[in-house]
Amino acid sequence: MPTFATSTADLHSASDLGMIPDSTFARSSEKRERQGTTVPNTESAKKRVRQTSKLHARNLWRKRRIKEASGEFIKAVASGDAGAAEKAMRVAAQTIDKIAAKGTIHKNTASRRKSRMAAKLASLTKK
Repeated sequence: MPTFATSTADLHSASDLGMIPDSTFARSSEKRERQGTTVPNTESAKKRVRQTSKLHARNLWRKRRIKEASGEFIKAVASGDAGAAEKAMRVAAQTIDKIAAKGTIHKNTASRRKSRMAAKLASLTKK
């Protein structure tokens, strides 16, 4: 006669043995892996795949630029140097504005990020 799990530890070991169905997270990750398996048939679909991959790479590069510029600002704030933080904020704000103008991020997202940086800078200069 089979015994049933009664404690949490028993449940975890039961799932490892495959007695409990897989989580939805595991199923969704498998689905994502299968999404890229279709092959474009028409010339226009092939061109669209090429364009999309280039645009995706370009957008990732732009977002990395924002993260790098924001990271420099965060480092300057953490060090407590108001002058360096102000310079880093100018560079980061300029980068964010340029990238928002290209449409990689929304203009409201850019505004929100700049506002948060300005608030951090203001709190640093008050000290």
